[in-house]
Amino acid sequence: MENKNENKKTNTEITEELIYKCEKTRKNNSKKDKPLTDNDIMKYEIASELGLIDKVSERGWAGLTAKEAGKIGGMLTARKKKLKKQEDKKKEALEKENKQSNSINNVVEENIIEENNIVNKTK
Repeated sequence: MENKNENKKTNTEITEELIYKCEKTRKNNSKKDKPLTDNDIMKYEIASELGLIDKVSERGWAGLTAKEAGKIGGMLTARKKKLKKQEDKKKEALEKENKQSNSINNVVEENIIEENNIVNKTK
């Protein structure tokens, strides 16, 4: 039996391949060469997952049906929301960690001050 993992490409390989196809398509169809955004890359990843990457490469985004474009747009929006939630959770966790670290530092500073006061009184 063939190993399923042998047939799969890593995300980096897929992304690099998609970027290449995206840039190739854009150079053929666009008047201005703009750098790719994260949204562009994500759109190509979704198109690839849906099996539409060849169609997009050949015809461009305008070659998609409304249903296909809507599916990509919906999935893009859902992923962006999910990424935003993940970023917010990380930010909250860092803020919580910083608060805990600050309170520990405050306690340590108070203890040092207290010890210094005790040492100064005994002198």
